[in-house]
Amino acid sequence: MGKIFGLIKNEWIKQYKKISVKIILVLILVASIAAPFLLKFFNSNNNDLKWSMESYENQLEWLQVERDGVDTAAKNAQINKDIIQVEIDSFNLRMEKKISWSDWRDTIIGDMQYKQNMVIMLNGIKSGLKGSDLTNNIYRIDPISLDEYYELSSEELQKEIDKFTNEAAELKNTIENNDYMAYLSGVIKSTEKDIEDSKKTITTLEADLAKDKENKEIPLEIEALKKLIGTQEELLKAYKYKFDNNIAYDSKNWKHNTVEHIKMSIEAKNEQLLTEEAFKQQYSWEINRKGYTYEKYQADREERIAKAEESLTLDWYSLENNIPQVQFIKDARNSLNETYLFYVTIAILLCIIIGGGIVSSEYSTGTVRLLMIRPVSRWKILFSKLAAVFIIGYGAMFTAFLLNIVSSGIAHGFGTLGTPMLALKDGVVVHQNFILSLIPNLMFASISLIFIIAVVFFFSTVGRNTALAVGLTMVGFLGSMPAAQVAANLKMTWIGSTFLPYVNLTTFAGGESWVLQSLEQMGVTLNATMGAVQLLVIAVVLTVISFVVFTKRDVTN
Repeated sequence: MGKIFGLIKNEWIKQYKKISVKIILVLILVASIAAPFLLKFFNSNNNDLKWSMESYENQLEWLQVERDGVDTAAKNAQINKDIIQVEIDSFNLRMEKKISWSDWRDTIIGDMQYKQNMVIMLNGIKSGLKGSDLTNNIYRIDPISLDEYYELSSEELQKEIDKFTNEAAELKNTIENNDYMAYLSGVIKSTEKDIEDSKKTITTLEADLAKDKENKEIPLEIEALKKLIGTQEELLKAYKYKFDNNIAYDSKNWKHNTVEHIKMSIEAKNEQLLTEEAFKQQYSWEINRKGYTYEKYQADREERIAKAEESLTLDWYSLENNIPQVQFIKDARNSLNETYLFYVTIAILLCIIIGGGIVSSEYSTGTVRLLMIRPVSRWKILFSKLAAVFIIGYGAMFTAFLLNIVSSGIAHGFGTLGTPMLALKDGVVVHQNFILSLIPNLMFASISLIFIIAVVFFFSTVGRNTALAVGLTMVGFLGSMPAAQVAANLKMTWIGSTFLPYVNLTTFAGGESWVLQSLEQMGVTLNATMGAVQLLVIAVVLTVISFVVFTKRDVTN
C-alpha cells in the first residue's frame, strides 16, 4: 500500500509541474473567485430600460411600414390602419413613460391595447361589416371572439363600445399615474365582485336545478363556477397579501417574485382537464410528432398540478416565515446556486487534458520502458496514474466550490448563506442547510467526471496517442447533447435510453433546462438516474479494459 501511495504522490507532483496544468488550475481558481462578483455586476447593470427602448424604436419602424402597406382597396382598410395605430400609440406611450419589459405597466398596456382594438372592431360591426370583410389581414384580434357581437343591436353594440372605451381610459390613467397600489386595489375589488357575481349565479342555477332535476347541464355549470370561485379566492389572497404588505412591483423584491410565482402556481393547479376532442386539437403537433396520447396528457396534467401544489405550500411558508427562497432573490445563495455546477464542467475539461497524455506520453517519449523495469506491478503503475487524475479533478472541483462559497459571501454578505433551503418531506416543510443541500447535486453531476476520466484514460492507454485521446474525448463530451438533439429531430426517440444525452449530467442536476425541454418536446423520454448508472457501468468496463491492455501489452512493439 505504501508503494501505491508513493506512486500516486509522484504522479501527482509530476502533473502539477507541468506549466499547462498550472495555468489551467490558476484560471479555475480565478474564475471561482471572480464569478460571484461578475454575476453581481451583470445583474446590477441589466439595463432592461435601454434594451426595451431600442426594441421599441425598431418595432415602431416596422409598424409604420406595415401601416403604410395596408391595402387601401379592402373594405376594412381604415380599421386595419386604426388597429396598427393603436399598437404604434402603445409603443410611443411606453417610450414616453419609460416603461421597460419588466415594468408592471407593460402588461396593463397590453390590456388597454386589447380594449382599444375591441372598440375599433365593434364600431366596424356597427357600420355593417362582418366576417372576412371585417377581419381580413387583421392579426391582433381573434376573429372567433367577435362572433358573439354580430347579432347584437346597434344600441347593445354601443353599450359594449362604451364599456371598452371607459375601461381602456381607466387603464391609461393607471399607467400614467404609475400607482401600482391603486391598480392592485382595483384588481382586488374587481376580483371580489367577480366572486360575488359567481356565487349569485350558482344560487340561481341551484334554484333552476330544483325545478328541473333531470337537467344534466346545470350541475356541470355549477361545478365549473365553484372551481372558478376557488381559483379567484386563491388569487384574491395573493393580491391582498401584496396590498396589505405594501409590496411594490419590483423584480428585485423577493416577496414580489414569490407572490408572482404563487399566481402562476394557482393557475397551474386549477388547469382545466381538456376533453379528448379538445386535446386532439390543442396537442395536434405533439400527437403527430411524438405520439402523445390522451392518457399521457392526463398523467402529465396531474403531475403539473401536484408540482403546483407543492410550490404553493413552499411559497406561502416562505412569505409567512420571512424566509426567501433562493430562486427569488439575488443573494449569496443565488450566486452560488447559479455557478457551482460550472466547476464540474471545468474539472472535466482539465481531466481530459491531463488524462489524455498521462499514459500515452509515456509511450511517445519511451519512458514507459523505465516504468516497466521498476520493481512495481504494472497495475499499480496504471492505478497511480488513474488515481492522480481523479485527485486533481475532484480536488479542483471542490477547491473551486469552496472558494466560490467564500467569494459569494464577500460579494453579497455571508449572512444570507445561513438562510435555510425549504423543502417538502412527507407533505411537511423542512429546513435544510443551503450549502449541504448542494452537495448531492454536485456529486451526482460529478458522475460525468468519473465517466470522462475513464474514457480519456481508455483512449490514452489503448490508443497510446495523446491528440487522439484528448480530441475524441473532448468531441464526445461537447458534442453528446447536440448529437442527441439531432437524433431526436430524426425521430430516433430511443436515444433517451442510451447514455448519449447524459454525458454531461450538470444539465440535469441544475434543474429545468431548455435543452432537456426541447428533447422531451420531440418525444425523448429522459431518466437521469438511468443515464448516470449507464455512465458508471461504461466507466467500469473501459477502466477494466485499460488495465487488461496495459498489463498484457508488450511494450517493445
